[in-house]
Amino acid sequence: MIAIDSETSSEEVASGALQLVEQLHTEVAIVSVVETPAVMNQADMPIPSYGFNENLTSEMEIEDILHKNFEIANTRLISKLFFNHKVVTFIEEGSPYEAILRVAEEWNADLIVVGTNGRTGLAHLMIGSVAEKVIRHSEIPVFVIPIKK
Repeated sequence: MIAIDSETSSEEVASGALQLVEQLHTEVAIVSVVETPAVMNQADMPIPSYGFNENLTSEMEIEDILHKNFEIANTRLISKLFFNHKVVTFIEEGSPYEAILRVAEEWNADLIVVGTNGRTGLAHLMIGSVAEKVIRHSEIPVFVIPIKK
């Protein structure tokens, strides 16, 4: 199972995971998590809208746009990298690490692939690390792909 976020590094993570998929001849699932409350609290954070209405008035509208953005991004990623594979996709809501772990358990994943940008210091403390939380709380193996910035 590959955890993908809205970062531009998602393709790098998926590409690394693709190597594992092809070597292990395994099924593929992609999970993305809409984290609406965090977005609502960060008014400065731009939300890519892929042509949708940018005059957002409610959390529900933001949630719908973020969900649609993940659908579009995941479809592009699948058609670019996983075109020879059957891929199951999950777009969840809530805490990213909790949703990743929940889907991994429900889907009966053998391995979780996550990316990490290696933040340290204050940025790490303020933002936290989804990858770190997944590693700490997972009962199945986690494969971490470092993101080069």
